Amino acid sequence: MNLTTQNFSNELGLPSRRSVWAFTLVEMLVVLAVIGIIAGLALPTLTGLGKGNVNSAGTRKLLDDLMYARQKAIAGRTKVYVMFMPEFRYFSFGPSQGSLNPPVPFSTIPGSNDFVNNLVPNKIASSQMIGYTIFADRSVGDQPGRKTSRFITDWEYLPEGVHIPHQILMNPNIFLNVSRFTAGSGPNDVTMPIEFTNKTANYYLPCIGFDTRGRLIGRPIGGTNTNDVVIPILEGAVQIPEHPTLKDRNDAITVPGIVTAKPILNGEIINNLMYTVAGTSGMTNSVTYNGILYRDGDAFMGTSTSNYVVIAGSPRLFLVNGVRLDRLTGRGRIISPKLEL
Repeated sequence: MNLTTQNFSNELGLPSRRSVWAFTLVEMLVVLAVIGIIAGLALPTLTGLGKGNVNSAGTRKLLDDLMYARQKAIAGRTKVYVMFMPEFRYFSFGPSQGSLNPPVPFSTIPGSNDFVNNLVPNKIASSQMIGYTIFADRSVGDQPGRKTSRFITDWEYLPEGVHIPHQILMNPNIFLNVSRFTAGSGPNDVTMPIEFTNKTANYYLPCIGFDTRGRLIGRPIGGTNTNDVVIPILEGAVQIPEHPTLKDRNDAITVPGIVTAKPILNGEIINNLMYTVAGTSGMTNSVTYNGILYRDGDAFMGTSTSNYVVIAGSPRLFLVNGVRLDRLTGRGRIISPKLEL
């Protein structure tokens, strides 16, 4: 850094000396290089921070909406369900449409074009793996034996950048309605009506249900399914294509989700962190860990001394960012690796 001096005259005409500081070109280039190095080191951290913010926003929104549904069930003394939208090809029609059990291509199900021709159902078509709605199976004032179902909210969406993979939505240990796809109707299955221009059709969608006391439906104390419910949310994208001819509509076709979260390899499992299995959609994916079988969507606590073994399909392990619902009370909390460490 150079120091130069100049003479200046004050108001009395007397000379004074004043220091003038300046940088040379070389010094400025050195400073810019240091800033570039620091920025390069910080960029991966900032990128990870952005992903963490998306995960946090997704889990917080899902938890808030689930707890809102629970509150509505208690306040209205009625069963309330959070209905999730899976891939189209695993739709199942309710009684008004007869009995059709997936998996079949959605295009082969009668009335599938209705999701293109009707604006509101077309919005539902855009909700695959990112959308859900809160639905009550009766209204205040209903007479015994006569129920009037109603929607409590419009369709809600997870933030862009996260989704619930279809194979997780098909896990009967988490969601109601899905056991019918492999084992027939379940005791807690419930249909959701969708209004079309000229008809109302009932659909079975994967759902979480709360009873009049806010407890989880399908989690009897001392019976089967006595574990807490863990709903994982994974980083990834779901791209719904525009309809080829109707530019104001989305195409009603099956869209696979793309998981961009980093999979966990053997040797990378950490004590007391929760992991989930998520493999290729349309396949049966499973692993064993500490002698226990886990399928898509199942969650377990890790131990650093154990490795998992692939049993079927193309399973991958991921750290759980998501929501955990207590099996006894229905209350929820966020699960995040940052919170567990």
